[in-house]
Amino acid sequence: MEFGVPRYKRKVCEQTLASEEEVEFLKKAIDGEFKHNLFMDDLPVRWCYQTQSEFLYCSAGLPVGCYINGDGERQGFCLSPKFSEPDTYYIYNHFVFTVHYEPVVKLTTNRTSNAPATAGKIIQVTVTPRSEKRGDLLEPVKIPAKRFGKRDVTISFTFDVVWKESDIRWSERWGLILLDKNTNILFFSVMNTGIIALFVCAMVLLVLLRTHPRFHKLHLRLKACNDRFTLRQSWRIDEDAWKALDRDVFRPPENAVMLAALCGNAAQIFCTILAVLVGGSVGILVPANPGLLVKWTMWGYGVSGLAAGFVSRHIFQNIGKRSKGDGKCCAVLSVYYRSWLISGLLFSIFLGLNLIHWEEGSSSALDVWSLSRVFLLMVCLPVPCTLVGGWLSFALTTLVNQRGEHLKNADESPPPPIPKQPRYMWAGVLVLIEGILPFSAIFIPAFFCLSSVWFVQYFHASGCLMVVLFATIVIAVCISCYACFLQLCNQNYKWWWKPMLAGVGLSVYYFLYTIYFFVQKLEMTGWASTALFFGYNFIVATVLFLLTGPMCFMGTYLFVERIYYYLSLTSSQEENVVVDTENTANQDEDDSKELLREGSDLSSLSKDGWDTLQDSTQLTGQRL
Repeated sequence: MEFGVPRYKRKVCEQTLASEEEVEFLKKAIDGEFKHNLFMDDLPVRWCYQTQSEFLYCSAGLPVGCYINGDGERQGFCLSPKFSEPDTYYIYNHFVFTVHYEPVVKLTTNRTSNAPATAGKIIQVTVTPRSEKRGDLLEPVKIPAKRFGKRDVTISFTFDVVWKESDIRWSERWGLILLDKNTNILFFSVMNTGIIALFVCAMVLLVLLRTHPRFHKLHLRLKACNDRFTLRQSWRIDEDAWKALDRDVFRPPENAVMLAALCGNAAQIFCTILAVLVGGSVGILVPANPGLLVKWTMWGYGVSGLAAGFVSRHIFQNIGKRSKGDGKCCAVLSVYYRSWLISGLLFSIFLGLNLIHWEEGSSSALDVWSLSRVFLLMVCLPVPCTLVGGWLSFALTTLVNQRGEHLKNADESPPPPIPKQPRYMWAGVLVLIEGILPFSAIFIPAFFCLSSVWFVQYFHASGCLMVVLFATIVIAVCISCYACFLQLCNQNYKWWWKPMLAGVGLSVYYFLYTIYFFVQKLEMTGWASTALFFGYNFIVATVLFLLTGPMCFMGTYLFVERIYYYLSLTSSQEENVVVDTENTANQDEDDSKELLREGSDLSSLSKDGWDTLQDSTQLTGQRL
């Protein structure tokens, strides 16, 4: 194409399908609704058409053709009324391109510029596909589903070009593509996520208020009133049973090294996702440059090893320093677990998927040099960054666990037996219960993201995704805190690994949804496409678990530490009240004895004074 020069019936090529295999290959492409993907000036060429509801729908890609089955039903992209013959395939071979551009003359400040009128910048490109037989514009190109004989099929591909001026500025051209017609749906989804987050936060806040010393008396009154009107006590649990576990709840967890490593990896993933969303929100990462998104993500993941090392070392310093073995050696082992085991696992899965690309001859397969760069940035670079972050955590002042010595005084005696737990506290049940609310927060954004990847639809809403990310983490953390509180009320002090179940539930629900999406929305054929779809979504589900599971643990750890800190304050206040009462009683008794010994006038004593005096005389054997 030449800029500004219109074209009409410009011939590209003439294709002859001589063998039956070539014809069947074309039919298979039409049945699979394959599309041609074209670009001009880094902009996708879009096909826009009117739907049955008179709505203008635009999508990237040009359809290969369409099919009318034996019952006359249209399958695929049969929009022309000329497509009416049953059991026939129609081929789109003529394309009308409409190029919208902004003239350079409008952009120059000097109106006397001699810039030609045909110079400008591309704003958007749309196309209208047609099926026209050579020499007869009214007759479409068609192939019967059941061919009789071996006649060759000749298809002539042509195109038209129409140039139109546009009032839209070049800097705003991506807004036409990224302007999603489903913005209202996404907006209401964010509102729904916010409401759920407020609800679960209110539940956790209510538990914290129950344990706070300032509201402790009010809680006792409400509890007494609630006990009075409760019909069946067997339905309730003892909400104060968790107080008896103050010497057992902070026993060192099993495999504290791996737990600290998972927490560090969650911090690294969170920083990486946050960097990507911030880059997309400020306009650094745009769909026009997808390569920058990949580089940004890999470098962000590698540098975020600083946060991973800091968090891993800090978590192990708080929960694992009472474990057996040298604390420093265990902390270094936690750093290497995080760097090699987790990152290496994800890279191994990605390497296996890349081998499938190689086997199928895909253009998206990475060569050895590209794989080595990915390995260096995603696996090797985080190792020194993690060690530096661990050293910073060791050197700096501890940020958590500064509010008392009760966390350090865990009982070292043999652990007490744990009573039989109710069915709703089983691990499988908790996975199903704790995962449903976080998944409801990401359900609609996950659909848009999957459609963007597998339907070649552009979805660019970094701001909304950032809100959904924070809200999902808050919901998962609050659900884990409340489930942990119920577990403590059931006298189960082994809570360290239970918050991970929320992340497991979220990843399980997401992977089940991808199965539904694959069955209902996609029409993939072949083992390679199926393996790639589920392989990449398995990586996404794993990342969801590695992000939300440790986040839930860290939030639950702060929650448990806080309620037992409030318990220690309440116990101290009650002990002080008892001591003050005993001191007052002893002082009154001493005063009464002194009055009796001196023979003073006792008529001025109050009733309480008389009672105290009588008690003291009974103890001493004297008579009034």
